[in-house]
Amino acid sequence: MSRVNYIKLHYITLHISLDSLGEKQVGLSRVITDFSIMYWLYDVFIDEEYQGKGLVLCVIRAIE
Repeated sequence: MSRVNYIKLHYITLHISLDSLGEKQVGLSRVITDFSIMYWLYDVFIDEEYQGKGLVLCVIRAIE
C-alpha cells in the first residue's frame, strides 16, 4: 500500500496601501504558501502612478 502525504496550501491576497488607514490601495499581490517551507508569489500589480518606486521589494519583504 502506498503512503500519500498531503500538504495544505493557503491562498493569500495582499492589498498594498500607502497610508496608515489603508484608504488608497496602490497594489495587489497574490501568494500561495504552506506556511512552512515554500511560497509562490504569482501576481503583483502596482498602479502605474506608483511603479518604479520599490513597492515590489516591499511586497517580497512582507511575504518573507
